[in-house]
This record gives sequence, C-alpha cells and structure tokens, in this order.
Amino acid sequence: MELYKGETTGLKKIVPELFNLFFQYIPSWLFIVPLSLLIPSKKGFVLFIGRLHKEWGEEFSGNVKYLFIHALKSGYKKIVFLTSNRDTWETLKKEKIPVLFYPSLSSIWALIRTELIIVDGSEWIGEYRQFFLFPSRKIQLWHGVGFKFIELCEYRGKSSLMFFLRRVFKAVKQSSPRYDLVVSTSAFYTENVFSKCFRWRYIKEPGYSRCDIFFRKPDDLDLIGSDREIINNSRSWKNRGWKIIIYAPTFREGKMNSSFKDIFDLRKLDDFCEAHKIKFVLKGHPEQKLGSVDSCRNLWVYEESKDVYPLLPLTDLLITDYSSIYMDYLLLEKPVVFFPYDYDSYIKNDRELQFDYDWITPGPKYHMQEELEVGIIEMLIEGKDEYSERRKEILNLAFKYKDGNSSQRIWNYIKEKYLSEPQGK
Repeated sequence: MELYKGETTGLKKIVPELFNLFFQYIPSWLFIVPLSLLIPSKKGFVLFIGRLHKEWGEEFSGNVKYLFIHALKSGYKKIVFLTSNRDTWETLKKEKIPVLFYPSLSSIWALIRTELIIVDGSEWIGEYRQFFLFPSRKIQLWHGVGFKFIELCEYRGKSSLMFFLRRVFKAVKQSSPRYDLVVSTSAFYTENVFSKCFRWRYIKEPGYSRCDIFFRKPDDLDLIGSDREIINNSRSWKNRGWKIIIYAPTFREGKMNSSFKDIFDLRKLDDFCEAHKIKFVLKGHPEQKLGSVDSCRNLWVYEESKDVYPLLPLTDLLITDYSSIYMDYLLLEKPVVFFPYDYDSYIKNDRELQFDYDWITPGPKYHMQEELEVGIIEMLIEGKDEYSERRKEILNLAFKYKDGNSSQRIWNYIKEKYLSEPQGK
C-alpha cells in the first residue's frame, strides 16, 4: 500500500498502514529480520524476482527474465527464479528451469539464504519477503526509462507532512532499501532519474537486458512467457506484405474499468486496417485488462500478462501514450506515434511528468482516432517521416550502448563485483 496519492486519499490510508505497522511490520523486525541475520547465506546463490501483478503474480518478462536467461546460458548454476504465479512456476518447471513457488517452505528458506537478489521493480517488496531478504545484497535493474517521476521522487508536489509520512512508512516496511547496484542506460538517466529516485551504493550504465532481444532471433527460452500465437501470426502476415502496428498504452489508475472500446471505434479501426493491409496488435498494461475486440479480423489483443518484447522487432510502428516502452523501441530505428487522448486528465489524476512531454517524445501527437489514422497513412504507407533525426537524438540521450550486449555487461559486473568472493551475512 502506497502513501500518498493525494492528501484526502492519503489520510484514508493512515489507519490501515498503522494496523500493518503493529501487526505486520514490527513483528517482522522482531522475528524475521533477526532470523535472516543468524542464518548464513549460501555462497554465490542468486535469486531473481520479477515484477508482481495483482492478478497473476510475478511475471516471467522484463529485464529480470532476460538477465536470468543470460545467466542460465552462461552456465551459472546457483540461480533460481522466484514466482507466486502457479502457471509461471509450472511452465518453468516443465522447461527444467530452476524455479521456486512463493510462499512455500523451500522458497522461504531460499529467501533467507540468498546472497544476492536481482529485481526490476519494487513489487518484490511485500508478503514479508523484504524482511527475509534484509541482509541480502540487492540489484535493481528497473523496468523503463521514460519521463514520469518514479520511486522516491513520486508525489513531490504533495504536502510536506504527507511526503514525510510516506517516507517513514517506507522505511518501516523496508520498501525503499539501499540497492547495492542500480542499473541505468545512460549518463542522462543516471543524473536526472536513478541517482535521485533510489537509495544506492553504485550505479552503472550497461543498458537493459530485455533490449538484447532486438539484436538476435528469439529462441525457445526467449519465447517463454510471450504470446506465441500472435508472434507467429504477425510473422506470417508480415511475410505476405502486411504491416504490423502495436498499440501499447500505459496504466491508468483512475480508469481501471476502461476498455479498448472506450479508446477506439473498433469496427472503424478494423475496416481501416483491412483497407491498408495492416494487422493492429493491442497490448494493455499488465495491471489493466482492456477487454476483447469481438470478431474484428485485423485487431488482435496481446495477452496483458505476456512478454511483448519478442514481438516488437516484427512490428513496423509503435503507438503509445505515456509508456516508457517507446524509448526501448527507438533501438529498432522504427517510427513511433503518440496518442495522448487524455493528456490533461492523466497529468491531473495519475502521474506527474518529470520532463516536458513534447520534448521527450520524438513523434507526432494525435488526440482523436480520425487524425491518428491519417497519421498512420502518412508515416507508414506514404513514408512521410519528419521525426527520424529527433528519434536519434532521444535515443542517444537515453542509451549509451546500442549493441545487444547489455546482459553480458551486467552479468560480468555482477560476477566480478559480488560473486567472486565469499560473502557472509
């Protein structure tokens, strides 16, 4: 539970937070933390934990997934993926990939004994895990470079009391740990984002593991956790000369019950795609199901919980709004279109922006479906692209490396810095 979205909302959250303080956090400090300090760690043991989503637990995707795959392929034996998603657990177990289901006695034992955890979000914190992992070294890969305030930098505009209380509760429930390493993508993001928004000992700029998939053909391990049906269909239709567009909007906290039908006239969009030989993939945020597209022939819904990165190299155009996915997409040197149809309400009710939206987003902005369709024709069909140089500028600002070797750089550093010598608790 996060404090505080706004003062009124924040005050309503004080009571349950105080309840958790006395019945969860203080007992954890009194019993779990001392236990984790007494039991020695297992030398070289590394636990990977993906981002947790309310409906399906930890997903097998993102930077954690691809660094985990790299470590597996490198032959490192003392690694395990932790998940509270039973489907993910069964899938990885079937593939003979080291995995533990949480909560279980074996997973709790692993948490207590792990020497190093690797995460790419803050969702790993919770269900007492942060207390079992109190003495462990922690590496934060994070999950995107964009333009929204994150972590410790969120809610700066709220009252000083609310901001102070939020920081106190974060400290008590160990939701803002000091990371031994925070992974960045460039000097710009190190200076302006990661150095300010996390507590850290070291920051490095090797890039994002998940973007390595852009520079190689995905194999069976890469495709675990992805929507293989849509990936295969996209490849097939692309070979027939059709264009593939992906729409990937960000999460909207105030619109949990919205759907694709609230955003587009789906029938009209389907006819538009048919007329211009386009297959249109809609990928909702993992925290927000946006529904189906009925019987539309040219509109496909990519399952929200699935890893979309193996699909991106097959697409010809990305449409998004405030999601940081576009920044990674720039590595593919393909056009991006922005569809901030609810800009004013999003800024007011959802998230504050750290950078000027028009400056940081290198692509045309449309607010209605009709003008979006015209823009797609101009950019994708007619080849009118006025943003290619601007995309390169933002790409160079965001990524130091553009070579598909980020996993190798990160893993080599981890092995050298944290796994080469015995580390006790």
